[in-house]
Amino acid sequence: MRTIIIGAGEGGRLALDLLRKGREHDGVGFVDDNKKLRGKIREAITEYKVIKRFPDYDLVEVFPKTGRTHQIRVHLKAIGHPVVCDKLYGFKKAECPLGLTRQFLHANSLEFTLINGSIIKLEADLPDDLQASLTKLEKGI
Repeated sequence: MRTIIIGAGEGGRLALDLLRKGREHDGVGFVDDNKKLRGKIREAITEYKVIKRFPDYDLVEVFPKTGRTHQIRVHLKAIGHPVVCDKLYGFKKAECPLGLTRQFLHANSLEFTLINGSIIKLEADLPDDLQASLTKLEKGI
């Protein structure tokens, strides 16, 4: 997965347990020891590395090690580097920058191990709208 985040991330490993907040569209939060919790707490681990730095943003590659709902988005928000244009976890009232109309999060590669042990790997180029935003960053526009 590739995403553009706000700020200067360093890369690393995030291990924050997640808890669904009510209905699905309410989102997911990370577990805070100071909150009363209801529901089932799920372990969630995400690794990420910075691919390229820009003045206000970083292009990062993200490697979820568990498969929780909204895991990448919640983890990046929790460390203060939300996914650009993520209306649920970071850009609730802010306008999307770089001409974006949706969050900058793209699964460029997915790999599955089938029940018979064979591996399937799927790859996809960056969609045109996300590529246009990345080009703006690279050109300093």
